[in-house]
Amino acid sequence: MKRLKAAVGSLVLIAAAVAVSACAMPTTGTSSNGYVYNNWSCGNQSQCIAVMGHNVGSAGPFCTRSACMAWGQQYIPGAYGCNASAAYPIYNAPPSGTCQS
Repeated sequence: MKRLKAAVGSLVLIAAAVAVSACAMPTTGTSSNGYVYNNWSCGNQSQCIAVMGHNVGSAGPFCTRSACMAWGQQYIPGAYGCNASAAYPIYNAPPSGTCQS
């Protein structure tokens, strides 16, 4: 069971890397429209860094806090927070002028 959980966790991180690298647009930003940013950290864990591409990063903007939380739970559970500003470079962003829902 432990190995199955580890394998599932690895697949989630691999999916996150695909999503992050497909939208890599390093910028930083602060919400002026009530948007929310997902700020994540790998805590210097090499496997997480290898998958996410960076030790720390931000994703967004998200249209709602719940959308931000859902992204975090899907791609980097337990290692993120949702805030009104991007604390790190943004590596997962929607097309300019939009927010992720």
